[in-house]
Amino acid sequence: MAHPTRLFHKAEELESIWNDYKESLKESAKKWEKIQYVGKDGTKRIDNPKIPLTAAGFYVYCEKNKGNVEQYFVNKDNYYNDFVGICSRIKKEIRDDQIIGGMLGFYNP
Repeated sequence: MAHPTRLFHKAEELESIWNDYKESLKESAKKWEKIQYVGKDGTKRIDNPKIPLTAAGFYVYCEKNKGNVEQYFVNKDNYYNDFVGICSRIKKEIRDDQIIGGMLGFYNP
């Protein structure tokens, strides 16, 4: 039985907003620019950091653009069983990004 007030009716719709969230992080990175002066002449170089994927960030992005999606991940009362696959993949992608980013030193202070 599907939840009567679903925001998404197909897993592809949730996947689409997930992809939108990932793209939005590229724009968000501009708020965290890192200025360096490199070379013997001190040439100014501006880098935008890679922003890590987070479940909290995704939930906030969805709240602003679509509505509350946390219930899709919690799946209380099994209303969202048809979203288990995409939610699992999103969680794994977040974790993979955090592990690799941490191991490569991108997310470490």
